[in-house]
Amino acid sequence: RTLENHYLKVGVLLLHDVFESFRKVCENIYNLDPYQYYTAPGLCWDAMSKTTEINLELLTDIDIYNFIVRDVRGCILLVFWLYSVVDSKYIGNYDSNKESNYLIYLDVNNLFSYA
Repeated sequence: RTLENHYLKVGVLLLHDVFESFRKVCENIYNLDPYQYYTAPGLCWDAMSKTTEINLELLTDIDIYNFIVRDVRGCILLVFWLYSVVDSKYIGNYDSNKESNYLIYLDVNNLFSYA
């Protein structure tokens, strides 16, 4: 239990140090405080707006609006290729001469509270 608490404390303190460094960079370069944003995309949008000084027009053409809305995708953080072979009596191509194995896929946010 003591080792677990130490591990969690170290993780939180390291995350704090990294975020504070990130905060200083954002304040120095963009004059923006990440604590004032709910998400990184919101912070990035404001940073882009400040650095490019471009004023975007509101979309008034319904075809352009529908084109953009149709292609919006949500929250893809990374792309990777996984390959695994499963031998289980619950799926096809079961080989009873081999040891059974299984896969589990967990899509988890906030791993500390999940564990």
